[in-house]
Amino acid sequence: MKKTMQEEGYKFCKYLYGGLAVFQIVENGGLEVFAANKNHASWGFKWNNTDWEFVRSATLEDLRS
Repeated sequence: MKKTMQEEGYKFCKYLYGGLAVFQIVENGGLEVFAANKNHASWGFKWNNTDWEFVRSATLEDLRS
């Protein structure tokens, strides 16, 4: 069972296009993009009744778009 977003130390920032979203790492303020991807095998967490899979680091431009 995957941990929740809060258990992994993230908070939601913004939805992007195509099932992507930006989350912030609570500990250091870093930004990362995750994709909604049910039952994926790679690292991620559960949030809002959805499985989220790590995609890449995010930039401030991601937050502006």
